[in-house]
Amino acid sequence: MGLRLSSNTMAIANNINKHSKTIGDESMKISSGKRIIYAGDDAAGAAIASKINADVMGLKQAKKNTNDALSLVQTSEGALNEIQNILIRMRELVLENGSRSTRDEDARLIDIEYKQLRKEINRISHQTFYNGIPLLNGQAKNLDFQVGPNRGKSNIITLKNERINTTTKALKIGDQGIYYLDDSRDTLEQVDTALSRVSSQRAYLGAIQARLGFASSHLDTMIFHKEDARAIIEDVDYANSISTLLKAKILQNYSQAALAQANLNSALVLKLL
Repeated sequence: MGLRLSSNTMAIANNINKHSKTIGDESMKISSGKRIIYAGDDAAGAAIASKINADVMGLKQAKKNTNDALSLVQTSEGALNEIQNILIRMRELVLENGSRSTRDEDARLIDIEYKQLRKEINRISHQTFYNGIPLLNGQAKNLDFQVGPNRGKSNIITLKNERINTTTKALKIGDQGIYYLDDSRDTLEQVDTALSRVSSQRAYLGAIQARLGFASSHLDTMIFHKEDARAIIEDVDYANSISTLLKAKILQNYSQAALAQANLNSALVLKLL
């Protein structure tokens, strides 16, 4: 009789310990949101989740690179837009002065504005940078952007930045003014050529920007699906864990009550002896 009571008490105590461990494990899963706390919980799942996490980190870095590249291109494109607007204004001034039959004070003021705008083109060209990289004066050569998670040319988009040069020298705008009629006629052709060059450069940047935009969207899709796959493997099933936790608590309470009763029975037996 004594041995049977002792065995029952040990079995109940073991059950209490088992339920306590279950309560601890499920509580940790619920609080962390992870089904796999230790590799031993699911060795294969932990290995797969770790690989997916590494892939996601690579994809997120590629996404950051792509966003940086987009910012760079947008900076260039914004400056090119300003230069294009300046050239359009310069063309208006050339036409206005070229239509005048006399060289009066207004013609002189128009000539001054034209020359100041020409200087502004050079200022913008030499002062447009992105993270220290000159963008519009032809000094920066090819810029490679890593837009994929792995090595290889297929994961790189190259911006041939040497093609983007908006200095007046590169645009072939001469140093002459537009005060004199002959200068106005010659300058009109130069400004038209410059406008054509800037439009071509903007079109090239627009193509690169569109490609980067698609690359960014593709990365978002890949990140979403990778994280979804990781969540299926690694994230906790809250309904299941809460159910297991509540069941373990009920069984623990029942076992504790049974242990108290077993201890009471043992005491009564000893008293009778």
